[in-house]
Amino acid sequence: MRISWKQREGWAWAAVAGWSVLIFFTIPFARAIQTYAAERGGARSLFLVSLAFSLFAFSILLIYALRRPKRRLVRQIMGLIAICGLSWVVLDRFLQTPNEAIHFFEYGVLSLLVFRAISYRFRDPTIYILSIYAVVLVATLDEILQWAFPGRYWDVRDIRLNVMAAALVQAFIHFVIMPSGIRWPASPRGVRLVCAGGSLLLLLAGLTFSNTPRKVDWYASRIPFLSFLVANESVMSEYGYRHNVPGVGTFYSRFTLDELHELDRIDGPTDGRTIQSFPGDYASFLQAYPSGTEPFLHEARVHLFRRDRYLGSAYKYRDDPDIFSDHLTIAYHENLILERFFTNTLTSAGAVWPDAIRKRVQRRGPETSYFSPVSDHLITDVSETGLWLLIIAGWVLLALVFRRWGRDNRAMNGQRAS
Repeated sequence: MRISWKQREGWAWAAVAGWSVLIFFTIPFARAIQTYAAERGGARSLFLVSLAFSLFAFSILLIYALRRPKRRLVRQIMGLIAICGLSWVVLDRFLQTPNEAIHFFEYGVLSLLVFRAISYRFRDPTIYILSIYAVVLVATLDEILQWAFPGRYWDVRDIRLNVMAAALVQAFIHFVIMPSGIRWPASPRGVRLVCAGGSLLLLLAGLTFSNTPRKVDWYASRIPFLSFLVANESVMSEYGYRHNVPGVGTFYSRFTLDELHELDRIDGPTDGRTIQSFPGDYASFLQAYPSGTEPFLHEARVHLFRRDRYLGSAYKYRDDPDIFSDHLTIAYHENLILERFFTNTLTSAGAVWPDAIRKRVQRRGPETSYFSPVSDHLITDVSETGLWLLIIAGWVLLALVFRRWGRDNRAMNGQRAS
């Protein structure tokens, strides 16, 4: 039985949908899978598995590409070298943990499947942009589902990594596989879809950047089936400040320095007693006092936890001078942040270091430049209003692209002739 063109297209899109569902399906089990893999194969086991699958898929595509006519072999080889180099840079610089390599494999495969499905309708350069658009959409939905799922968290850096993987696959298709039938110029229909898809993705980006804890609590408390999101420990977007304090270090906060001093003066004594008397563990505390409802108290507790954790673990590494010094340096500078900006909170919590500990840590962990990762997810380079202005500028640019290249030339010529 001969399969029709429409049936082949339908199966191609079914593969895209099936792979996307598989990505979403792993959300509840990701942590358990990572723990199991680490216990059985070591901390880098998932990285090695992802690398093996990626190299296998890469080899198949490379064999396919090199078996085709060799008219542009030099260009293929140069493209291959460049893409391998970029892939190495991405893996080296943007993976925070080895387990994140699984994103690279998942979304690389998705990018390839999307290209194949779209190729049934588009055979011009817009196919590469549309393929990346589809991956951006799936990656964003993936993070939204993680944000809403207990124990999982929204991370825009994962979206960035997923899109990088998709872009590298599209570059591989264009420069190495070099599929036949894709010709310049871009079709008006393709440009129209690029403009429409780009506009929708900009809107989605704006909605995620505006989905701050205060807004989430507002609409979740009014919509019954979203009530589980009230005081959600996972934060999608928050705005704040990056502070560079000489002699202390760099840290993030939802407040200005003056506001930190004022809040510590007013709320510090009460917040400190809350920290001291809380009956549960650290994780329970963060759930009970999330950043969306108790931002000052939340920040103080995270800095305190980081200080005590690194002080407590430092002496396990006395035989390794570098790690030992790093741990004490972290503890020392986190304590400086607490002493300078959470003074009353620290005192009321009964967590002020005795002079003996302070001097010993300062001597063993010398003062160096320090960057605290506490609350480093805060958006500090632009305000929420500024982001929407950028999005509006993007819409204007897409409208100009549509006006110049998205209108059907035949229709325009007919209008001029009439």
